[in-house]
Amino acid sequence: MKQIIAICGIAILAASCNTAAVRQQEEMLKAQAATIETMKVEMAKQRVIDSMNQVMAANTAPVQKETPVVVRTVRKKTAPKYSEPIAVSNTDTYTGYSNTNTAQPAPVQTPPIVQQEPAQEKKGWSAKAKGGVIGAGAGAVAGALIHKRSPALGAAVGGVLGGGAGIGIGAIIDKKQGRTSR
Repeated sequence: MKQIIAICGIAILAASCNTAAVRQQEEMLKAQAATIETMKVEMAKQRVIDSMNQVMAANTAPVQKETPVVVRTVRKKTAPKYSEPIAVSNTDTYTGYSNTNTAQPAPVQTPPIVQQEPAQEKKGWSAKAKGGVIGAGAGAVAGALIHKRSPALGAAVGGVLGGGAGIGIGAIIDKKQGRTSR
């Protein structure tokens, strides 16, 4: 009898330690997700500032001296026959002065506003499923130790009873945590 109580105590202790570790890991993941979201917002702000600085630099660039622009026009004669060469005449025309630094400032591109969606939690195993597996394992071990004549029969009965008890306890935990059952 003392062996049964000791085995059950060890099984319960293992189950409770696993749950605490899982909770701690979930909290760490939530904190990391919040940090990443904050970094994304800061990067978007920096992109806007950089694009504004580029526009300001383009607007304050020195204007270069105007230089004359020469335009060449090409005139074709009527469509030739296949044996006639094409006659092309080039005429140079002077059109005045033009500013060689006519680059327009780049338009400011603002990043799209991203609405933060609530982080979807990993579903993982429910407490009900975990309880069923842990209970079945602990029950099988306890049943095999208790039933000396036929350990296989004891393991089967213990596994079924332990699994049922684990599912019941897990369902209670899920209900307290507000997790819906599937």
